[in-house]
Amino acid sequence: MGKTFAAIICMAIALSVSSTGEAVVLLTKEEGAMQEAPKGVYEVSRSLNNGPKIMIVVPETNHEYKSPLTIEVRFIPREGSEVDLSQFKVECLKFFNIDITDRVKQYTTKEGVKVDKAELPAGTHKLRLTIGDTGGGITQEVFVVKVIE
Repeated sequence: MGKTFAAIICMAIALSVSSTGEAVVLLTKEEGAMQEAPKGVYEVSRSLNNGPKIMIVVPETNHEYKSPLTIEVRFIPREGSEVDLSQFKVECLKFFNIDITDRVKQYTTKEGVKVDKAELPAGTHKLRLTIGDTGGGITQEVFVVKVIE
């Protein structure tokens, strides 16, 4: 019961962290307008999928969103290990990657990421999440956010 109760408390904290009402600028208009990376350049390495599972709750694939939007991601640790936030990284994949980890870090716990009001400019944005665990595993997941005006 102790572990279950602690997990529920942690999830409640994770889900309420970004509920301050302020929008969080994840990408500026200038960053969003940067040239896209050539197709296939930033493919996820299959050797990097031995860490926690990354489950993208929102945004859903093939949906269009207006900014600000909610971004919610859950980290599911492998059995016998814990999520290691020192390995956490978020990048917008452009011709030159934009590291937005510091913009998201305060909304991140070992349970996941929850940003209620993420500001993104109109366009299609490819984001890559990286997370590790205490067993030395690393997982990357790339997802696309389509933002309309």
